[in-house]
Amino acid sequence: AVERAQQRLMRRLQARPGSTRRPVRARWLTAATAAVLALVAVMAVPLLTDGGDAFAAVQGHFRDFRTLSMRIEQRIGGRTLQTSHMVVNADGVLRTDVGEQLSVIVDPVRGRLLTLLHGPRRAMAMPLDQAAASPDAALDWLEQIRQFQGQAERLPGTRNIDGREARGWALEVEGTRLVLWADADGLPLAMDMAGGGGDGDVGLQLHYRFGFDAPVPAGHLSSEVPPGYTLAAPDRD
Repeated sequence: AVERAQQRLMRRLQARPGSTRRPVRARWLTAATAAVLALVAVMAVPLLTDGGDAFAAVQGHFRDFRTLSMRIEQRIGGRTLQTSHMVVNADGVLRTDVGEQLSVIVDPVRGRLLTLLHGPRRAMAMPLDQAAASPDAALDWLEQIRQFQGQAERLPGTRNIDGREARGWALEVEGTRLVLWADADGLPLAMDMAGGGGDGDVGLQLHYRFGFDAPVPAGHLSSEVPPGYTLAAPDRD
């Protein structure tokens, strides 16, 4: 479009009569061209700094990590219902701790699911292919962000997260709006995910805090029954 505008401008200037006016026309053409190029440069700066390349850095952190730890708060109407913690490694082994009573380890490498009840110190193991539902479905958003090829919206302003300045990116994946907060290097710090809700009900809201490549205690992601726990037979259902 810019090239076509330049060509139209040149044709109009060249069509004007009077050979004695050529130096003036040349000056006008030079000034007009410079103005157009300056406009293109001004328009390109925000696209280069806040566009696809910047969000690609955010995606890169989600694609390449040794461990990703998450604290997730589930809220409705501003009231916290539950807080859980997740840790996943590069192999896809996922541990979810719900409060202090329940832990679930999904181990796709060994193909098994381990559930730990910490109060009675009981454990239940079963093959993943026998699980009633996909036990790692809570991480579907991670793969969707990794594969996202749409336009992420840069949000105005910044937010302070644990003493670090963060800027926001909004994107929609499969009908769910995600807002990611990352630092200047694209390192994700937090995420807000809104659930359904209607008729004035704000619905379920999930708030994530991220930690990348933090040390994980030995055995934390193991699907072996830990010492002191009794292995129980799974329910027939």
